[in-house]
Amino acid sequence: MRRFELPADWDHDRPLERHVRELLTADRHRSALDEVLRHLRGDPESTTGLFMAQVTLMQSRTGRLTSPEPVTEQQASSALLAPVMTECSGCRGVWCSNHALMFHGPGAATTLTVMNPLGLQCQDCRYTLCRECRNQRPQSYTAPVDMAEIVSQPCPAPGCAGELTTPVLPTGRHDVEPTAPESIEGVVVARDGLIPPTMEEALRVVTKFVPLTADDAPLIHNRPGVPGLMSDTSTRDEMASSLVHDLEREGLLAHGAWTRSRRLFILAGTAIDTDYLITVVRKPKGTRPRGLMEALRSAKRSRRKGG
Repeated sequence: MRRFELPADWDHDRPLERHVRELLTADRHRSALDEVLRHLRGDPESTTGLFMAQVTLMQSRTGRLTSPEPVTEQQASSALLAPVMTECSGCRGVWCSNHALMFHGPGAATTLTVMNPLGLQCQDCRYTLCRECRNQRPQSYTAPVDMAEIVSQPCPAPGCAGELTTPVLPTGRHDVEPTAPESIEGVVVARDGLIPPTMEEALRVVTKFVPLTADDAPLIHNRPGVPGLMSDTSTRDEMASSLVHDLEREGLLAHGAWTRSRRLFILAGTAIDTDYLITVVRKPKGTRPRGLMEALRSAKRSRRKGG
């Protein structure tokens, strides 16, 4: 899993920071995160982009209820934000911890003690438990029931002698397709049943597991599934292969797409409504990124005009 480590200093993208902070000041968290996601779509490793993602996601529960533009669930679950998220090693639940921000900037904390934290983390191996999983373990009952309890416990990871405590820092997410956005030629989406997903339904699932945004809808190909073929890996591969080759014949994917593909099987509980099969097809080797191709075409036009 790729996780974000906030450096002590970096080359800030000041225009992005300024624009996002202006939107946050205006309580436009949804628009602010849209700007961050577009930035990360072009530069997934951007320190400023990931830092501003953390800042934007720190909207309080009350703020989400009262804001005219709260962050949406689809935005917060974006695969582009996976590096700044913290994942429970027990239940795989995900949240964005603000502890990393507390160690950044003037007056930053050097140690951190949190009462009733959302989770605990091993400072040696980053094994993490959310509050729900931690509460399933034996707790101390020596303190009064109305008193906040400072908690810590030995790390349960095999071979680790560390301790679960705070701070809780990003771990990344295990379920995100590790593909550079610019390397994706297309994404084939099918779900269990004969009715293909709508683009809105497909985007909810695709953007959660593949580092794309709603602006990438033209890359998504929604196709009907075949009842019964979601049951095991071999039948899922058979269906995915058929769909990819159909798109090749239609001229929507370049030749050899199946050899450049990777399948993601998304279970119903994760995908909200039913099982989904997502096939991510990478561009052929030697294909220039879209932005570079546009720049080259523009340069050629300029040279022709100059000549």
